[in-house]
This record gives sequence, C-alpha cells and structure tokens, in this order.
Amino acid sequence: MQPTDFTKLPADQQLDTLYFAGDILANRYEGDNIFLLYNLRDFYVELRYDAFTNQLNHVSAFRDTNQLEPYLPYLVD
Repeated sequence: MQPTDFTKLPADQQLDTLYFAGDILANRYEGDNIFLLYNLRDFYVELRYDAFTNQLNHVSAFRDTNQLEPYLPYLVD
C-alpha cells in the first residue's frame, strides 16, 4: 500500500488499518490539537484530533522523514 492509497480509503478503514497493522510511535499536543504518529509498513501516518471534541480533523500519510521533526523529542530518550 502506498501513502496515497491509504489516504483514499474511507476514514473507518483508515483507522481499522492503523489499529490492526500500524504501530503507534508517538503523540504530541499543539494548541487545541492532539497528534498521533503511526508507522504503517514503509510509511508514516499522522492523525490530528481536536482535543476538546475528540474529533479526527486531518489524516496525512507520508514517507518524508523531515515531517518527523516535531516528534523527535518524543522518540529519543
């Protein structure tokens, strides 16, 4: 599966795929948002939730490791 294939899936299938095949790597908070980072085989998936309503606002799938920069403090001991 490619990142673009993942983002084309319906939201419920995206979440099921992450639950059954993904590995959660980190979470972080920024303003009113909670971000969750997953590894899904050979790419990463970031979920952005509204912290107050607990609603999923955005899903992005990527391979570019530069996008991992906000998570580095949470990934390194």
